[in-house]
Amino acid sequence: MRRPFYEKYAWVYDRIITRNISAECDFIENCFEGKKTLFDAGCGTGNYSIALTKRNFSVTAFDASESLLEVAKMKADKEKTEIEFILGNLLNLPEEKKFDAVLCRGVLNDIIGNSERKRVFSEFAKVLLPGGMIILDVREWGESAKLKKESPQFEKRINVDGELLEFRATTKLDVENRQLLIKEEHKYKGNYDTYDFIMKCWTKEELLNILKHSGFLNIELFGGYDRKIPVGSTDRIVVVGSLKK
Repeated sequence: MRRPFYEKYAWVYDRIITRNISAECDFIENCFEGKKTLFDAGCGTGNYSIALTKRNFSVTAFDASESLLEVAKMKADKEKTEIEFILGNLLNLPEEKKFDAVLCRGVLNDIIGNSERKRVFSEFAKVLLPGGMIILDVREWGESAKLKKESPQFEKRINVDGELLEFRATTKLDVENRQLLIKEEHKYKGNYDTYDFIMKCWTKEELLNILKHSGFLNIELFGGYDRKIPVGSTDRIVVVGSLKK
């Protein structure tokens, strides 16, 4: 079974998971100044692709979920934005086009195997022009483990046309493997869907080693989409780097 949140409940994703898109896009636009073509790797429901298209980037949006892409396409049509959408796997990116920049938010935590974690950065390098830039964010292990130990449950209840939709994610820690063991539950209109999956968090050292091995230079790490936030002060790592020329 595919993750229900990315398939059956893709239509409500934006109402459960919220981000400060405008502020984060300010950071992204500033870092990608002078870049024109952008590959949004793991675009989800298309919020960032749409926002960055409005900021004059030419965006290709890529995701593994057909349902999330359908939501993104509908939103792009409504906003009258020109975006190319591609269904596929991050471990096998298309080679037809090269881009000035790659954006990848959150999805790398779903890649568990060490060889696959190295390979995905080689795939990013494959679609970038020489000197092209990358911005990505991942979960930082130390703070993520601390937060999930203190608050293992995330819950949200939403009224959808008079019907209550309940979402719950419960996390257990696998400290030895630096993993989050997550159980998601959806309740809606008498239906109950549950799904267990694993996320593997990252460390600063692992990211730096893989980035350098994959040909990335000028690497900067932050604790959020703000240069004033240091790594280790939040449960996120935001990476900015460029591919060697």
